[in-house]
Amino acid sequence: MHTMGSALVLFLIGCVLHSYTLLRHAVINLRVRRLGFMYTTNVSIGDDEYEHAVKVMHGMGRELCGVFRLDGRVSHKADDELFQKEWEAFAETRPQAVIIMGAPNSTTEPFVQQMMKDPRTNSAYLMAPSMLEKIGSSFLGMQPKQRAHLLSPDK
Repeated sequence: MHTMGSALVLFLIGCVLHSYTLLRHAVINLRVRRLGFMYTTNVSIGDDEYEHAVKVMHGMGRELCGVFRLDGRVSHKADDELFQKEWEAFAETRPQAVIIMGAPNSTTEPFVQQMMKDPRTNSAYLMAPSMLEKIGSSFLGMQPKQRAHLLSPDK
């Protein structure tokens, strides 16, 4: 197991199992009541994982508290009107943990930055597949009160 301060959970497994593993970890181990989900649409990772997450949560008698989604084929910056509209709706749900499903890109990076800066979300667990380790490493130092775990089944 690796640790990096206090805000990121990363698992080194295939994409098919990522959402299931992260969901179970959030609900069973972290025991969060408000779980958010971020993904980008129309790209290789995101749509299917979101649908799977909804089914798994439904099977547990739960639902996601908030969802942040933008088209992955378009570059989004934090100050874009569309990004801000989606962010405000998401942040108002005040998630205790957030799962990010998507490749590192110009939408996931500003999303992580917003998570760390916004007082409505900056104490939430940030959970992501291992491919987002670079993003998490870059921004974990921004808020010292963040909680993080870097979990790897092969360690």
